[in-house]
Amino acid sequence: VIILVGMFGWANEKGGIRSWLNNIHLLQRFYVASTRAISEIWFIDFCEKPAELEGILPDGRLEDLMKFGSVSPKDWELAGLYYEHREKKDDANECYKEAGLLYERENRYEEAKQCYEKSGEWNKCVFLCEKLGDHLRTGEIYEEKLDNCEKAKECYEKAGAWDKCLDMCEMTEDYSKAGEIYENIKKNYPEAEKYYEKAGAWDKCLD
Repeated sequence: VIILVGMFGWANEKGGIRSWLNNIHLLQRFYVASTRAISEIWFIDFCEKPAELEGILPDGRLEDLMKFGSVSPKDWELAGLYYEHREKKDDANECYKEAGLLYERENRYEEAKQCYEKSGEWNKCVFLCEKLGDHLRTGEIYEEKLDNCEKAKECYEKAGAWDKCLDMCEMTEDYSKAGEIYENIKKNYPEAEKYYEKAGAWDKCLD
């Protein structure tokens, strides 16, 4: 959202082309501002403060103008998309992060999670995945983004994603757990025996 305040009062002054040339810097600022607007562009140009603004704009300062409205999480998300399409990754990530924070404050956790994923805020993302009970996605983030195979294994177990859980058992050398999955879940006793042997769990191996 771009707000332009008092940029064109000079245009009504006498002086013709000279007045425009003297204020070319304002035209340049207008061009820069207007080409960066994504959602809205506001023009506020008045000499005397309207009565309905009494108490809201005591000095006409920009921070007071911001009281007229606020940037929504959707606005931030659209800004992120804007920068993403222009391959400005850092700017896009910042916008998606802001969108995620605002969505989270509004308890819109699914939308917040998606924005955190886009911004690469993986710790915030796993927090919301757990809050939403999305154990499979939580496990994938721990495995692929946070390089935490132990936590990924726990999440895959909660999700019942046994093949992925077995992969994490291999990565963490948790052969006893792998044996239990093959025995109790997959009913594959030869594989269970093999892993119990690796774990040195001889009683289970004998069973």
